[in-house]
Amino acid sequence: MKFLIAPILVFILTLFGTPIQATSHVAITPPKTIVPVKGPWLRLPVIPDPNWKPGHRGLDIGAHTEQMVVAPRSGTVKFADYIDGVGSISITTYDGYRHILTFVEPIVEKEQYVRIGDQIGWVARNGHCIKTCVHWAVKQFGKYVDPRWLLPSMLVRIKRAGGLD
Repeated sequence: MKFLIAPILVFILTLFGTPIQATSHVAITPPKTIVPVKGPWLRLPVIPDPNWKPGHRGLDIGAHTEQMVVAPRSGTVKFADYIDGVGSISITTYDGYRHILTFVEPIVEKEQYVRIGDQIGWVARNGHCIKTCVHWAVKQFGKYVDPRWLLPSMLVRIKRAGGLD
């Protein structure tokens, strides 16, 4: 019985997250993060361990060209330029996260401070996805993390067929 409790507890903590405990025994919630562009999630992250193995290190979000892209978190722009014709923006937050957005035409500049929700660019035409998309990757202290982990939890209620609740 003892051996079953630990894996179940790990699963529950992984599913719902663990609050960080402060010295005053008050739970600290993670900073607010928002999705940088509205659209369907086309391809989910598959982050390999170790980092050099094949994988998909970010979330592809379907969008229309010239759709507005916003800062997912407040922070400092560390890169806003083009690499081989592909627009890219990198924002570093105070707590060590780096949000990397590609297939974006940047309208911000390096070392500029942006707040969560500020417009940072426009969706650019690209061939990364079947549809036009923005690729959103996040690193924490040099390691890729799933950007969905930073989003607030959502509860979804699905109604049963026939209108019965």
